[in-house]
Amino acid sequence: HPIVVHPIVVVHSIVVHPIVVPQISVVRRSIGEVVYLVKGNTVKEAPVKTGLRKEGFIQILKGVKLDDEIVKDGAGFLTNDSEIEVIN
Repeated sequence: HPIVVHPIVVVHSIVVHPIVVPQISVVRRSIGEVVYLVKGNTVKEAPVKTGLRKEGFIQILKGVKLDDEIVKDGAGFLTNDSEIEVIN
């Protein structure tokens, strides 16, 4: 029997300065996945495009900037313009 050898290509990608947030910060809504950005004592809903997920964290590909402050705990209970109290 002849032996057939197929070449294998292994692709590695390196992401420089990824934005990664706790997975509980990303909430599924009718418009897709969103996070809530802290704006003073209220929040703004921000649609996001997500990437890799690993060990409770999720990569944000689009929709959030590095200096944005996002809600972690309780994000699932919020809506756009909800009032919040920031506890650090």
